[in-house]
Amino acid sequence: RAKFNAEQITDKVKSLEALRALEEIRMQDEMLRLEGIVELAKQGTQAEADALIALDAFREESRQANIDADTALTNRKVY
Repeated sequence: RAKFNAEQITDKVKSLEALRALEEIRMQDEMLRLEGIVELAKQGTQAEADALIALDAFREESRQANIDADTALTNRKVY
């Protein structure tokens, strides 16, 4: 619902900012979830290795998403 509301904002810069804020909350929640899985996995096991791989992949995905969001917001502010 919050995403829908953010998308309905007619000012595109404000809409992008609202969507970015929602995405940051989602990313933070997912990061905490993945870190929890790593902490629960027994050290030295395949489960720990898989959890660390998933956490690293998510961190990279988040980094790229943040760059894309910054670029979209900057481009929209320029025009």
